Amino acid sequence: MKKILFSFLAAISIAATANAQLTSGTLFPYPGGATGELTAVNAPYIGQQFNLDSISNAGYTIFLDVSATWCHPCWLYHEGGALDSIWAQHGPTGAPGVDASTTNDVFVIFVQGESTSHLDELYGVIPPATAGSASVETPYSTCTQGNWVAGTPFPIIDDTTSTDPTYGTNALLGLWHIAYFPTVYMICRNKLVTVLTQPTPAQAYAAVQASCPTTAPATGSGVDIAATPYTGSAFFVCSANPTVSFQNYSTTSSITSATVTVTDGSGSPVATYPWTGSLAPFNIQQVSIPSFAGTSFGGYKYSVNTTGDIYAGNNNSPDSEFVVYAASNVGTVPFYDDLGLTSAISTKYTFPSDYSIDLANPAWGGAPNPAGVTTNKLLLFDFPGFSAGSGIFDLPIDNFNTSTDSDLAFSFYEAYQIYGTSSTDKMSFVVSGDCGATWTTLWQAAGASLATVPAGTPSGGYVPTGASDWVLRTVDIPVANIGPDMVIKFTGYSGGDDYGWVTDLKLAPAPLSVATVKTADFISVTPNPARDMAYVNITLNVPTTVNIQVYDAVGRVVNTTNNEFSSGDQKIAISTSDLAPGLYYVKITAGSSITTQPLSVVK
Repeated sequence: MKKILFSFLAAISIAATANAQLTSGTLFPYPGGATGELTAVNAPYIGQQFNLDSISNAGYTIFLDVSATWCHPCWLYHEGGALDSIWAQHGPTGAPGVDASTTNDVFVIFVQGESTSHLDELYGVIPPATAGSASVETPYSTCTQGNWVAGTPFPIIDDTTSTDPTYGTNALLGLWHIAYFPTVYMICRNKLVTVLTQPTPAQAYAAVQASCPTTAPATGSGVDIAATPYTGSAFFVCSANPTVSFQNYSTTSSITSATVTVTDGSGSPVATYPWTGSLAPFNIQQVSIPSFAGTSFGGYKYSVNTTGDIYAGNNNSPDSEFVVYAASNVGTVPFYDDLGLTSAISTKYTFPSDYSIDLANPAWGGAPNPAGVTTNKLLLFDFPGFSAGSGIFDLPIDNFNTSTDSDLAFSFYEAYQIYGTSSTDKMSFVVSGDCGATWTTLWQAAGASLATVPAGTPSGGYVPTGASDWVLRTVDIPVANIGPDMVIKFTGYSGGDDYGWVTDLKLAPAPLSVATVKTADFISVTPNPARDMAYVNITLNVPTTVNIQVYDAVGRVVNTTNNEFSSGDQKIAISTSDLAPGLYYVKITAGSSITTQPLSVVK
């Protein structure tokens, strides 16, 4: 079963999946190619067969809404009528529910994508899931949110009745790599797919106008070469070697040679690559451009040309396909970014295209600023939006000429809460001083060491509720990482748990403050489980006061220890003899370092 895709703080991801969804800018896999037929199950289309390849060839952009009958967010999107409006305003002339003034360039199909559901659920025959809630009944084969067919003006396909010579009765699930519900795919007439997230009617048609060709493909002996959406690395350091792609937007003839030219932000050519081969109609060719030195920071684009090209309007990619953190665009120290309060937010952040890290407004959920800090935005790490173990995502911050500096420190405020009892969500601060050849992790925290407040189960995900939720993290940057083009970035690793927050970033000559604790990894609570006594093991860089608070499962402080300790390895005793058996959380504060560790007490 798939997980649910949802808007921020709107719903809950419920399961992981082995599928990796289709990538925007790649060829859409048509079921059965030119002969595969999908049969509609709703009036007035009952029994009518649709070939998606033929619909594309007729010049239509196809919107596929792939949903599950048990999925509450899917139901809300379906009932909201966004795709009904697209169908009415832009659907095929003369089709049911289509306006007389239609642009006649869009086709919409709803696909029931849960392999264990049946036709009855589409019609709402099975009693619905809990009315007005996002709860899901099991088994999924006996669950529906209501009558999905009533009032739907476009064809509905039931995945369990779909046939395909290669994939069998559950063809669409495997063929389209459905990773979550609802998935909305837009397929242009050039047969390239774009993944959309529950678009409004305006957003959906804007995507058509921005991404889909308005001209027909070349026919006969003619060819049309087109630059396709860039899907390579979003950033490079010092030099770039991007992988770009182009399409043979033709129905009959192959392309056997092409020239790819990369230009920088000033429009000057920085790399040229001659390609030869055989590219069949509608196919895509990837080309690895030889490494070239970065000149501008952004504004890079590429163009493709071939002999006999009948249309030059699609030869160029959009601007800013990638950026290069190079010596020609380094920043200076000190660097301070309060995320838009006193100055524009740094234009050199390279946010992941999947929004795994993004800017968030503190007003969302009422998130307060850290004590003594005022900011307009926060950095949001969307750990729960991705499957556990889904990999590392990056946020490059900036590059700096630090060749004249000897001691630097980077600081930021961070807030995080474990959802439930445990987490493997991880956040790191890394730096490279050798053009990205190696990255050194200078700070890393995961699970309990990342947490700044006791664990909980907040509805809709964790949002800081007070200034005390925030912890100031300070990281010393070793001399070995300092140089003429030093790049700094955050990385995150999803354990699928809860949201992480960062704000108020500073890079300045050290000491911003002396790091009190060696690293969060040098803090532990043992034994665990404990009976009558537990110990906090911590390595201190400087003499400091260590405050230890023990919280029960509902967040009440049940034990407090506060003492001054010298530098070095320390073993601090915590009495657990008076505590009832159960799960507790130990919050350890040493200077600016705060970490929370789980502790089980047994008797």
